[in-house]
Amino acid sequence: MKVITKKVWIRYAAALALAAALWGSLAWQRQAVLTEARESHPNLYVEPSNSVNTMAEKTVYLTYDDGPSKNTPRILDVLKKHGVKATFFVIGKEDEESLALYRRIVEEGHTIAVHTYSHKYHEIYRSVDAYLEDFEKVENLIYNTTGVHPKIFRFPGGSVNSLVPSKQVHKDIIREITRRGYVFYDWNVVSGDDTATVYPAQTLADNVLKAAGRVKSPVVLFHDAPLCRTTPDATDIVIQRLLEQGYAFAALSEDTQPIQFTSTGN
Repeated sequence: MKVITKKVWIRYAAALALAAALWGSLAWQRQAVLTEARESHPNLYVEPSNSVNTMAEKTVYLTYDDGPSKNTPRILDVLKKHGVKATFFVIGKEDEESLALYRRIVEEGHTIAVHTYSHKYHEIYRSVDAYLEDFEKVENLIYNTTGVHPKIFRFPGGSVNSLVPSKQVHKDIIREITRRGYVFYDWNVVSGDDTATVYPAQTLADNVLKAAGRVKSPVVLFHDAPLCRTTPDATDIVIQRLLEQGYAFAALSEDTQPIQFTSTGN
C-alpha cells in the first residue's frame, strides 16, 4: 500500500485551495457581468402576459425566420389568399423595401416578432450584454417602423443549439431576456428550407405535412431568407392540404403557450 507523505498532502491541499480560489474568482466575475447586464438597457422591458392559453388542438402556427426578403411579398400574398395569419421573426434591415414589408406584415394582421438584428452568432452570443444590445436594436427598429413593441422572439438557432460559443453564457442570456418579460418560441415541425439546397416546394410541404400529423398543435418552422425561393409555394400547398384536413391557423402571441426546448431558468 502506497503511503502518502505529509509533503504530498500539503501540495494536494495547496492545489485544492488554488482551484477553489480560481473558481471563486470566476464566479465573482460572472456575477459582476450579470449584474451589469441587469442594469443595462433600462427600456428593454415588457409587461409579461397574465394569461397563457393552451394551444388549441389541430391549430397550426406558421412561422417565418430571417426575413424580410424578396420572398416576403409572395408569402404574404399566399397567406392573404387563404385568410391565414402567421408569425414573422424578423432580422434588422433598414432599406425602404424592408421597412415597407415590416409595415405590411403588421397591417395585414400578422404577428411581427424579434429574431435578431445581425443574426451573427459569434457576436450576439458573445455575452449577455451583446445579445441585449442586438435585441434592443431590432426591437427599436420594429417599433419605430410599425408602432408595435414585440413581446415574443425566437433565438437564432433555437433556444438549444450547438453554435453558441458558451453554453453558460447562452443560459444567462435566456434567463435575463425572459426576466425582462419577453417570451421565446421554438418549434415542433421543420420544413427543411434552411439548407444551401433549394428543395422543391412539394418536398418542403411533404416534410411539414408528415410531421404535423404527429403533434397536437404544429408550430411550423419556415424561413424567409433570400435563398428560400420555394417557401411561398410550399406554404400554399401546406395551407390547402391542412385546411382540407380540418385544421385551423393562428398567429403566435405572448398569450400562446410556448414551445420551448429549454427552461427559462427564472
